[in-house]
Amino acid sequence: MKQWLPEVLRRTGFEFTEVGLAAALRVRALPWHHRDPFDRLLVAQAAEDGYTVVTRDSALDAYGIPILKA
Repeated sequence: MKQWLPEVLRRTGFEFTEVGLAAALRVRALPWHHRDPFDRLLVAQAAEDGYTVVTRDSALDAYGIPILKA
């Protein structure tokens, strides 16, 4: 039962990634458009690896990363 979410995500085309050191270090250089540390890490990871972030948080628009509005 615990494994249902990863399988559903794989079937729908979502990818999994681990937070890399490059993204963790990139957070320091981000402008302060957003104050939430986890959201800033998501932005850095998306910028580093070319990912699209799924969110309804319009504050992330200022970072210029690909966003899919939720």
